[in-house]
Amino acid sequence: MSQESEMSFDPETATIRFGSGLSPRVVPPAGMAQMLTPAKAAEKTAAAKA
Repeated sequence: MSQESEMSFDPETATIRFGSGLSPRVVPPAGMAQMLTPAKAAEKTAAAKA
C-alpha cells in the first residue's frame, strides 16, 4: 500500500492545526499543496536573507 493511500487531507483539520482556524472570511485550503504555499514562500524569503 502506498503512503498516499494511507494519508488523507482534511481541510478543516488543516485550518485548525496550522493556524487559520475556521474563519468565515478565510477559505480553507483545497489541498496540501495550497496549504504549504505560504510556508514555501517564507522559506524562500528566509533563504534569500541568509
